[in-house]
Amino acid sequence: MKLKVAVVYNTEPKLCNAMKAHPDIYVPVLAGRVWSKKSYDIPGLLYDDVGNNISWLNPYINETTAIYWLGKHLDQLGHPDYVGLQHYRRLFDLHDVIPYLGPDMLVLNKETIMLPTVDFLELCHEIGRYMTFIAKDTLRLDDPVIKDLFNEFMFSRTYYSRNLFVIPASVLEKLSDYIFGLLQHIAKDINFDMLGTPAARNIGFVMERMIGFYFMVLNRKYGYKVHPTMFNYVPEEELR
Repeated sequence: MKLKVAVVYNTEPKLCNAMKAHPDIYVPVLAGRVWSKKSYDIPGLLYDDVGNNISWLNPYINETTAIYWLGKHLDQLGHPDYVGLQHYRRLFDLHDVIPYLGPDMLVLNKETIMLPTVDFLELCHEIGRYMTFIAKDTLRLDDPVIKDLFNEFMFSRTYYSRNLFVIPASVLEKLSDYIFGLLQHIAKDINFDMLGTPAARNIGFVMERMIGFYFMVLNRKYGYKVHPTMFNYVPEEELR
């Protein structure tokens, strides 16, 4: 069993103690690097603007560019069996991850109580409503089971948030394709260069919810089991 956990940064990577203690598991990834063009002398550091990538979208969809890149470049991770995504300030405890790894297991950030998605999308105005509309094709809402799950999800007050997970590599590959499917529709009608804050950020927030829905479908329709866990905050002093 081979596990790799990608830890995402959008500025100069600074490794915390957990990463230094497990260099065989943790891999730093610099997201949105197409904008900075910077390189750092850090062992094993990966960049999301290499090969098949959507790095230029990082200001709009945040760490989703790294999720997409990882799913398309598993060879850069040494073809692991399981892949995790963590934030440099938010890490799962490996003791609450490794015992639960399996081909039909998803280790996810514990469901967060939030504003229902249907209300959240109204706050996002045109971006939110449009992304929900295009999701009807990408999410296969012609499937009655998925349609019912989507309706439930829209009114639910909880979802798997923050894009923190450890999943089978095969699931990550499919998640990468799912993300690209959403973005293909979005790019047809949204001029990213014309977006300003907060509209640009809204795309990332909605994408996070759509990824949470993807995990819900895997669980409820396809039988994947979910082990929920909580992340630990990395102390600021470790990153100086």
